[in-house]
Amino acid sequence: MNSSAKDDIVKVIDFEGEEWLFYKSFPVDVALIRGTSIDENGNLTMENEGIINEGLSVAQAAKNSGGIVIAQAEFLVKNGTLNPKDVRVPGALVDYIVIATDKDCCWQTEGTYFNPVFAGHIKVPTKVLPRLEMGHRKVLLRRAAMELRENNLVNLGYGMPVDVASVIAEEGVLEKVKLTTEAGTFSVRAVFQLVGDDIVLTEIAPGIDLERDVFRGWIFVLWWLKI
Repeated sequence: MNSSAKDDIVKVIDFEGEEWLFYKSFPVDVALIRGTSIDENGNLTMENEGIINEGLSVAQAAKNSGGIVIAQAEFLVKNGTLNPKDVRVPGALVDYIVIATDKDCCWQTEGTYFNPVFAGHIKVPTKVLPRLEMGHRKVLLRRAAMELRENNLVNLGYGMPVDVASVIAEEGVLEKVKLTTEAGTFSVRAVFQLVGDDIVLTEIAPGIDLERDVFRGWIFVLWWLKI
């Protein structure tokens, strides 16, 4: 296509009599990852992050390639004070620590600096949220919701589709479908609402582990730096 894309990155191979696309691996020279707190040995936690992203996988890929791992965090803490169960990336995989002294580097999402709901610290009951106003938008959403059947697995795209969850919550049938989002969130029963530029998880059913069943499903956009 251009001078930077001369080599084929995929080829067709035969495997057990079937054709498959083989995507060649490439080295990760530098991994840039982010968390909330990091100790002096580089052990990284993500207690205030909106998602538990693929920081560990990216760090492992970089180390496997002979690359380096740079971890950004908001807080530097003393060795031995982190709860080991909270550590998402072990310090053995981290080469450099960057403490974000500039608070503009610590936004939880593109539009929200920090929301405890995103971090899973609290959950907001749907009954305190304003109902969607009747109009063309809600008519479309209600028509879409009419296509749902019990035990359907529903994927909610960004934008208007997110509010389908609000409609079915208003109708009292939230527990009859399984909701996911195009970003990767997978849960048995959860309510999402579009607030400004953010998708907010506003309520989750009893028995659902927020971290295990929801946040680990998010797909994080990774920026890899080739040097």
